[in-house]
Amino acid sequence: MLRAASAAADVATRFPTSISSLATLETLIDKWHLAGVLAELGLPHPRTISIDAATNVAGLPDSALDRAFIKPRDSQRFCQEFGVKAFRVSSRAELASRLDESSRRDLAVLLQEYVPGPAHNHFYVEGLIDGSGHRRALFVRQRLRMYPADFGNSTYFESVAPSTIPDAVKTVDALLTHLRFRGIFSVELKRDARDGVCRLLDVNARPWWYVEFAGQCGVDVCTMSVHDALGQPVSDVNSYCLGKTCVYPNYDYYSCRALRAAGELSLAGWASSWLKATQPVLRWSDPLPGLTSNAARVGRFIARPFARGR
Repeated sequence: MLRAASAAADVATRFPTSISSLATLETLIDKWHLAGVLAELGLPHPRTISIDAATNVAGLPDSALDRAFIKPRDSQRFCQEFGVKAFRVSSRAELASRLDESSRRDLAVLLQEYVPGPAHNHFYVEGLIDGSGHRRALFVRQRLRMYPADFGNSTYFESVAPSTIPDAVKTVDALLTHLRFRGIFSVELKRDARDGVCRLLDVNARPWWYVEFAGQCGVDVCTMSVHDALGQPVSDVNSYCLGKTCVYPNYDYYSCRALRAAGELSLAGWASSWLKATQPVLRWSDPLPGLTSNAARVGRFIARPFARGR
């Protein structure tokens, strides 16, 4: 996305795009810059502290370590290096160790407060803003289950009305308007269990993992993006299917298993949620991609013990 934005002006006639300026994208992708803009605008977000190899960990106030975790400024590189989205830290020694580990890999990080609350306190405000600066589509979904439980991905979620979280929609509009954003967006927010405030956690300035689900509900932002890139009129989407659910069984299995063990999910509830929901890969009208994906997963699972024995 950054490469496309940096080259957009030079190749616009041959390769038109519906994306924001390079400066806007860099602000959203770098989590410290994003936190700075949120603070400047007075928009709700978690407590965020800049840290690096020179940080005096012993000098940080105790409040900085309350519900704290290390979050990367560049999520993609961090996940490639460590295979996780973030590190929880419960002591100064652990913070210093994790900070040193990140610094040795030349990964910039920050210290952020974990917003308390269950999976269903997470919401996603998604849509498209065209080249004229008008929000042409708005889609809201609520996370119902996730895996891993702390810093994981949505495994089961539902489309809900924007009126469910009007404060969150207002926050997103204020941020993206200020940044003169253009293109497809997906913003993650979480309702704080302590005070009920919906705090902005992250922004994806691109099509997200479950973008097809939005299209199934009637919000086809991908086609809208093509029209905007070509300078064609983009029609407003003012409504969509509510109460529609989507599940990714390959990952939701682990979430459901943990909930079952904790007595928070019945077997009937588990089965019902899967049977009623659409899936991102498997389609009975075109089952081969889903079956192929699952067969490859089973193959890797079977081969794992043999790989360990080498």
